[in-house]
Amino acid sequence: MARYFKLFSSGTRICDQKPVWFAVHRFVMVSAFVFTAIAFIIIFVAVGGFVDTSGQDVSGRSRVTHAIFGIIVTILAIVNPIMAIFRPHPGEPKRPLFNWAHRIVGMSAHVLSMITICLGLGAGESRPLIGGLASFVFYVMIVFIILHYAFWVVMEITNCVKSEGDVPMQETTNYSAGKGSSNDQLNTPSNMDSDKTSRLTTMLFLGYVAFIMLFVFILFISVAVA
Repeated sequence: MARYFKLFSSGTRICDQKPVWFAVHRFVMVSAFVFTAIAFIIIFVAVGGFVDTSGQDVSGRSRVTHAIFGIIVTILAIVNPIMAIFRPHPGEPKRPLFNWAHRIVGMSAHVLSMITICLGLGAGESRPLIGGLASFVFYVMIVFIILHYAFWVVMEITNCVKSEGDVPMQETTNYSAGKGSSNDQLNTPSNMDSDKTSRLTTMLFLGYVAFIMLFVFILFISVAVA
């Protein structure tokens, strides 16, 4: 939300006067923190410790790697919202430093979580972490990762198109001051292109949400019947 939808919803605000993109971003980040913490506790209780290392085969080493990556992801998921609480205000000298740190921590947690899940699903292992889990689930995860990052690429391109098509503030002001009516201004090619890009972004986002829900449903059912 913060990277790809800031340009499209920055003017829309909710009850606490925060932009919609920020409210959604904050909700998702806090939810990720809460669910990661819950999962972390459940895993430690179910396993009875750090990791079940019985057996020194490939599966055993994969379990240890999965556990280490999981702890790193959990730490990053905790650190990021704490950083956000103490973030400098916009315009302060340390704000760019926070922006980069916040972005790097979030992206690192995101990428490492994908790797951790793949290690947990572990196709072809003699003793997978979830006994009885169908082997196709691992490949469903691979498809999800490919489509997920493909969505990122498409959104990066859309973001660039949106940024390049924005009308500079001074140009817009001059236009409204005497070069045309307000209706003409609203119908300029740049504004119409921006509306088309916004609609495309909304459609992509809704499609992506539907794709996420389908993937979560498949993963949930597969684990439930395992």
